[in-house]
Amino acid sequence: MKFSPFVLAVLLGAAALAQKPGAADPQGVHLAVVVTDERGAPIRDLASKDFEVESGGKSQPGQLRDAAPAAEPIVLPDGEFTDRNNPVKGRGLVVIVVDTIHTRWLDEKEIRPMIATYLASCARRNSPVSLLVMDPDNALHSVHDYTTSSATLAAALERSDALFHGRAPSVGEASPEVAAESARFVDFLKGTTANFTATNQPLRARPEPVLRMFRTVAEATSGIPGRKSLLWIANITPFEVDEKTGMVTTLSAFSEGSIEHKEMLSPEELKALRPLWKSSMTALLRAQIAVVAVTVRRSAVTSFDPQMLHAMQVIADMTGGREIHGPDPFDLLGDLPEQNLAAYALSNPANPDACKADWCRLKITVARPGAHVLAPTGFFRDPQFGKDDYSLGAGLSAPIEFTELPFTLSWAANAQSPDAKKKVGFVVTFPPEADMPEPIRNRLDLEIMVRATPAHGGDPQNATFNAAGLLPPEQAQQAHEQGFALNNVIELAPGDYSIKFLVHDKVTGRLGSVTVPLKVS
Repeated sequence: MKFSPFVLAVLLGAAALAQKPGAADPQGVHLAVVVTDERGAPIRDLASKDFEVESGGKSQPGQLRDAAPAAEPIVLPDGEFTDRNNPVKGRGLVVIVVDTIHTRWLDEKEIRPMIATYLASCARRNSPVSLLVMDPDNALHSVHDYTTSSATLAAALERSDALFHGRAPSVGEASPEVAAESARFVDFLKGTTANFTATNQPLRARPEPVLRMFRTVAEATSGIPGRKSLLWIANITPFEVDEKTGMVTTLSAFSEGSIEHKEMLSPEELKALRPLWKSSMTALLRAQIAVVAVTVRRSAVTSFDPQMLHAMQVIADMTGGREIHGPDPFDLLGDLPEQNLAAYALSNPANPDACKADWCRLKITVARPGAHVLAPTGFFRDPQFGKDDYSLGAGLSAPIEFTELPFTLSWAANAQSPDAKKKVGFVVTFPPEADMPEPIRNRLDLEIMVRATPAHGGDPQNATFNAAGLLPPEQAQQAHEQGFALNNVIELAPGDYSIKFLVHDKVTGRLGSVTVPLKVS
């Protein structure tokens, strides 16, 4: 698959969202803070004067950041696709990830029906929720995505429960969307993707996939305003965390039946892991994601390893989340969507230059009797954060869409081609809220990557093109006020495809993506 030279066109009169946020601030620190009363209900009437932030032995008042107003969903004509609705749909998002690398099927098979019950409760409340499974080979698989409607989710859960238990579904015929989602849920309940390591064999601990999963979920959802929750479900943790330094370290030892593990990570492995740790934790912080660490054991085993629980607790605390373990952890998590929506955003709570250590500890308090605060406990002064080849690779391969950079994709008329491959034209349209080009120098630097995956199997085909340069002042102003478009052509053999478009704004690091079907004939 290849591209023709790109064409830049400024669109006059392009539609725009009511909200036009500025470009992402890579240096800004904004913390999502949840405050609850004695009964666990969110407190919603606090002001900046009610918050106090302590860092490096010094206290200062908190500064609440104004929440972005909710934008109206974009209604598109047939044949157009966009990521612009994802931030609207995703407010209060809960992302559930079942980590089968670090969880045996025997330990987590009982929690899968509980997850389905939790998803049904989210569907009843119309709360956005996603379910992903991380397989033993590190790949993420989507069972349900928050962009799918609650009605589809509810229907798919009811149908999959009947099919899983050998009953006839109450509705004989299902829409293609419901049928496909039902099939994924049946596979999920059966454990089609699971870790079948025997109980007398140690699990192979691999920290990198967990941290990359953290980072992928954070970068994909960072365009969604407000607090999000990431439920990480695991049987063991592949690392420990030093509370004082905030740095990943090795588990010194832990027992699992008759098996004892010592020094899981060597000093060389730890040194290589720490930049990924810092970038992953920083990505969670910037995306305002709270990790809810859920430790699972089969019901016949009542004890939990204290060292594992400690590692889960520290990770949860660092991000303003919670550690949960017990027979049915989802009994304790019904309030997550409400907490996410009720969270406050503290803007620039501490000056990194005033922090002497690499890990800058924070303590956030509220002047309200009985108030309980859930907030991140610190940030890395030198986070080593930025988009890299891994981020771009994850953007193309992950089964979730990225939300920071808004755009719309439409197909143009197919061009004639003398060979077996067909030329397919497309238009990528950037609305005014994309906030490009940059104000200084009017510089535009975009990278558009396309992955075409055959619908019926086969290797994906990749292509990339760039649009870069300095725009004349008049054209740059038009682009800011009215949006602009990039036109191009891809060449594909006849067949059915799933096409993923990933757009990378190299100036700000923002990513946006959409996945669309295409039939080439």
